[in-house]
Amino acid sequence: MLLKRAFLLFLVLSLHLPIFAGKGNLFSFSLSTTAGIKNGTVNELVHDNQTLVSKLSWSQTSSPFINLDLGFKVWKFLIKTRYSSCISTGCGFLTDIDYSKMQQDIQISNYSKHDCFLDKDFSISGEISFKINICEPFYKIYPGIGIYYQNRKWTGQNGYYQTPEFAGSTWTGNEEKIYITGTVISYEQKSWHPYISLENVVSLNEFILFGIELFYYPYISMDSIDSHFLRNKQFYDTMHNGSGGKIDNWIIIKPFKNNRNFGFKIAFDYEVFNCKGKSYVNIIGEKKSKFIQIEHDTGGSKNCLWELYLSFIFFPNLYD
Repeated sequence: MLLKRAFLLFLVLSLHLPIFAGKGNLFSFSLSTTAGIKNGTVNELVHDNQTLVSKLSWSQTSSPFINLDLGFKVWKFLIKTRYSSCISTGCGFLTDIDYSKMQQDIQISNYSKHDCFLDKDFSISGEISFKINICEPFYKIYPGIGIYYQNRKWTGQNGYYQTPEFAGSTWTGNEEKIYITGTVISYEQKSWHPYISLENVVSLNEFILFGIELFYYPYISMDSIDSHFLRNKQFYDTMHNGSGGKIDNWIIIKPFKNNRNFGFKIAFDYEVFNCKGKSYVNIIGEKKSKFIQIEHDTGGSKNCLWELYLSFIFFPNLYD
């Protein structure tokens, strides 16, 4: 009975309060295709009792990607789905650095650098939000919730490594470069996270809209496999306490006065998140159930990436 009264009260307020009222169709949909580039770095970290002992930095430089977005507006609710996939290509360099404690300082003890290739990077997401009119028809907000899944993998090939001549010495960069050919390391991440979002939309006129959407990831679950082929070792990290966020800035332009069924969108987004968890090890090829936990070690991932993209939108009327 209490839930029924609450729903009726919400319905009455939605129909009469200015912040919920507004013009526009009760139902519409939108389809868009996107092409863009992704840049940034994914750091793979290993700590021993809170001390950093290893860092692998996988660069993702000018990685081309495509998106397919499908959106629906049902009354005041906005439902958005997205599939995104990067094109496999060379994407910069991988640096693999080991650290050791020299007296009171943490110094580099081993260094290697390799060509970095992106094998795959795809994601799928879904979001539902609710429109609230702040200053109709110029300014609206869309608080929402969503869920996101991603799978990506890099491979480090060729390159060289440097090791100090004497054990316990610090790497200087002047050591002899020992060159390697073939696949040296691969790194794969599988992650998912729920998120909350707040999208701000400003209608400059009938043809131009600006938007800023803020995302917060309160919980990130990630599993990763790091394969070192020259050592025949595989490291498995399980991380289930990550957090992060993203900001997405965009502009939508409807260029044709007599045809409102087509538009385009220019956007830039910036994302950061961190994860930490348990680390396991075994030889390459063994099942995960047979991996052995490494005592005192914690695996981690620190991600910092940005995207710039252009979308072509069919029926760009979701925010009307």
